[in-house]
Amino acid sequence: MSKRLRIAKKLLSDRGVIFISIDDNEQANLKLLCDEIFRGINFIAKFDWRKKTGANDAKDIAVITESILCYSKNRINTLQSGIWNRDVYSRNADRFKCEDEYVKTRGKYYLDTLDRGGLQYSDSLNFGIQAPDGGMIFPHGRDEFINDGWIWKWSKSKIKWGIENGFIEFVKSRKSKGSQYTIKYKVYELVDNDGNVKTDIGRAYSNLITEPINQQGNTDISNIFDGRVPFTNPKPLGLIKYLLLTLKCNSVLDFFAGSGTTLHAVMQLNAEDGGKRTCILCTNNENGICENVTYERNKRVINGYTKPNGEAVEGLHNNNLRYYRTAFVGRSRSVQNMRRLVNLSTDMLCIKEDLYTEKKQFAGQQTYKGVFRFFDDGKRQMLVIYHEEAIAELVPLIASTDYAEPIKVYVFSPSEDPWEAEFEDVADKVQLCALPQAIYNTYKRILPKPKDRNIAAEEQPTEPKQDNPGGLFDFTEEGGEA
Repeated sequence: MSKRLRIAKKLLSDRGVIFISIDDNEQANLKLLCDEIFRGINFIAKFDWRKKTGANDAKDIAVITESILCYSKNRINTLQSGIWNRDVYSRNADRFKCEDEYVKTRGKYYLDTLDRGGLQYSDSLNFGIQAPDGGMIFPHGRDEFINDGWIWKWSKSKIKWGIENGFIEFVKSRKSKGSQYTIKYKVYELVDNDGNVKTDIGRAYSNLITEPINQQGNTDISNIFDGRVPFTNPKPLGLIKYLLLTLKCNSVLDFFAGSGTTLHAVMQLNAEDGGKRTCILCTNNENGICENVTYERNKRVINGYTKPNGEAVEGLHNNNLRYYRTAFVGRSRSVQNMRRLVNLSTDMLCIKEDLYTEKKQFAGQQTYKGVFRFFDDGKRQMLVIYHEEAIAELVPLIASTDYAEPIKVYVFSPSEDPWEAEFEDVADKVQLCALPQAIYNTYKRILPKPKDRNIAAEEQPTEPKQDNPGGLFDFTEEGGEA
């Protein structure tokens, strides 16, 4: 767990946060471990989730909760970035009906009572307020000071400020003695500088999650899989949605993906609020879970499915779904290992650039997977060049193109030089990046340092046989095929 969390920390953005679900058996140990790795100052909260309603087999105390620890990489950056959402979904917009002279800057408002009873009584909050008719108003509609447990919600200084700045309103009442007024305070919508109602206000989300319970996860997945539950104890969709709603996040990574609830939740939220969140899942394929559960579940969510009761569920069609297998490449920087790394990393480049549409031709020239590949979604273009010898042939082709933005060109280089001199004639048409150096730099930040080894003794993997283009793009190298 320690190694995984240290890698997870490196993957976090400077304003990112991590959620870790844990039961009572290891919660204390995990908290200490996270305090060490993320530092205690970056602890955000411990969410208490009521995962079931009871435990009939309990011999002492029925434990019905589970913990979810939340840490940031840098608490100050996280707070200053405004990453936390406010719970605006529980607010009733119909309540905001009243208007005053501040409507353009504060929006409409409703009136709420300024007194309260039964909570932390204090004489300092039990005082009279002079009304417009000269009478005095006390909490709970009294005409004099009495300690009956009722107090004002605001202090004297805040009430004075509220009266002076239009946040307090005196309302005529039917009282027969004393003041003919009661006092209330205004709760405004709040608007931005353009007069639009703000949507990022409201109460902070609570760390107590009372629903959904764990059983709902079984219901969620059985609805998708024709009544079957192909995965034990999947997390409920609503739980993950709640955690995601606490954040203004663009990218979500779940490296213990399980049944794929996180991706389902991301797609569902995007459909509900128009968000543009992206999600990456990582899992092994033990017992075929990746292919048969994780991938299959979310494929059905995108395409649509029918519940066991016959109800048709419309698919979340505005989504892409792909899965990739990981592979091992030797650490030594031999030419063969480096080329193999670049070839295997092309899918990762597609994820990085969010560009997956591969074309069979570039500027009229057929592409070859062992030499170069071209991706184009109509808005952005990417060339991945595996053999530097192909640059001389590709530069004239690049010169003949007329794209709105420069082509992102990833080119194999045994060093950090992306062959800028060779692309000088088309410098305004390309954005260059050297491979595999960019990949090595990424891995260097994440992976432990390799132990010294005899490079010559390392077994070199056999390159998969590539299509042989022949002609201008027929390149070979010492030690094997291109």
